[in-house]
Amino acid sequence: EITEDSQDKLLSALKDEGLIKMEADPNIDKTQVQGVFIVGKQIGEGAYASVRLAIYKPNNKKVAIKIYEKKKIKEIQRRKSVRREIKILQKIDHSNILKIYDVIETNNHVNIIMEYIQGISLNSYIKANPDSFSFYIDSRATEKDARRIFVPIIEAIRYLHELCICHRDIKLENVLLDSKLAPKLIDFGFSTCIEN
Repeated sequence: EITEDSQDKLLSALKDEGLIKMEADPNIDKTQVQGVFIVGKQIGEGAYASVRLAIYKPNNKKVAIKIYEKKKIKEIQRRKSVRREIKILQKIDHSNILKIYDVIETNNHVNIIMEYIQGISLNSYIKANPDSFSFYIDSRATEKDARRIFVPIIEAIRYLHELCICHRDIKLENVLLDSKLAPKLIDFGFSTCIEN
């Protein structure tokens, strides 16, 4: 169990690294979410939601929280899309697909608590390592590197299709690579279930 002193030291270290803000954040409900999580910096943003790094207080585990502001999803179709995203994520259990842990709905937000993947998008990786994916280089090593990333993604897509789930937004930005270059498919905001 964590002592108050060790929690203060952790908070201080996270603040020093810029991972959390100690001041109040008006964009996040202070009810259930901040009672259980230490909500930190923004690590992603889309048209309807932002993603923030957080620490789950009971075990100090890093998680990502996708935060939908309800005022941005007033349209019935957009709200249905958020509900569909949640239902789809709850059905999925694959090593190369981002995992969902919980959903916390408050008066102003829908908070999707997800696995935190410390790494970079495939898009950023390719920009930083352009020779690794050049089709003009005749090298088995680059093909091996590409296969190591793309085969697991293809397996994840096959898994989704077996469940009649279509991601509908597969792009380099929606593949995250961890420190070992293991890929994870993310962002199911446009996904849908296709009946037989």
